Amino acid sequence: MPNIRVLIVDHNEGFASDVASFLGGTPGIEVIGFCKNGDETVQFIAETAPDVVLLELIINGLDGISVLKAFAGMPRAPAFIICTSFCSEVCIRRARQYGACYFLCKPIARQALYDAI
Repeated sequence: MPNIRVLIVDHNEGFASDVASFLGGTPGIEVIGFCKNGDETVQFIAETAPDVVLLELIINGLDGISVLKAFAGMPRAPAFIICTSFCSEVCIRRARQYGACYFLCKPIARQALYDAI
């Protein structure tokens, strides 16, 4: 079975690095890249077709909801897992409306992240 290819999108390099270190040591998961803003995220997804995107909602350029909108309803869109410190019912509802599979509020337990993937 091939590895699950994961893209990490977060403006916080420390968070992204910690998640990459954890996932990089997990069998069956391959971190294929990092993005810090929404514009580069849309381009990266279009070029590399990750299986899973760990997406912060608060990023520069296009925000996380706009990234979700860009891929909503598209065939072979990645599974989006929202990993954010901005947690509200409105955000959860909008993220799910545009295709988010999971919504995890920071700080995120490693096991919860692994289970979501």
